[in-house]
Parts: sequence; structure tokens; C-alpha cells
Amino acid sequence: MGDTRELASAAEKKLDPANFPEMTGEMAAILGCVFKKEYTEPQVVRLYITPDGLMIAQWLECFQCGSLIGRAEDFEKDWAELLDVAGLTREEKAEVNRMLAAVLVDLRISAEA
Repeated sequence: MGDTRELASAAEKKLDPANFPEMTGEMAAILGCVFKKEYTEPQVVRLYITPDGLMIAQWLECFQCGSLIGRAEDFEKDWAELLDVAGLTREEKAEVNRMLAAVLVDLRISAEA
């Protein structure tokens, strides 16, 4: 178990879009947002989940613009699968999920509310 920088660096190497030729541009853009890398042009700087469960990307060049990524439910499934396929350790997964949470604004209304 390493410090957060070591965990993030190891996860970044494993999740590099170059390792996954079938990866969608949307997922590469999300990884770029999480790791603060320019994997795509334009670059995603923030992610939002709308109250009705849609995922929107905010682009660096246009803060008033957003692009629909898809359903948050689908993203969450694909994200978990990607972390497994990439071979991340439990600690690396926890760090990458922490990093994702730092750039994701989830506006869904919880069932507990």
C-alpha cells in the first residue's frame, strides 16, 4: 500500500487509454478529467449527473457548454468494469474513485431524502 500519489500514478498507467484500443472517446475524456490529462480534444474539466440520471461533461474551452455522455447508471457499470479489466488493486480503485468523486457533481435525489 502506497501513498495517494503512488496509487494514482500506478492506476493512471494501468488506465491509460492507449492500453485500450476499443475505449470510447467519452471514457478517455472522463479519464483525462480524473487524471487531469489531455487524452482528448476538447478536454473535460467537470462531470455532472443530472437529477434524472444523465451524465453531462463540461469542456475546458466552453464552461457554458455541456455534452451528454449517457446514462449515469451505464457509466457506473462501465467504470467498475474498466477498473477490473485494468487490473487495479483495491487501494488503486479506492484512490481513482476518490479522484472521480472530486470532479463529479451528482445531482440525483437519493431515495433516503
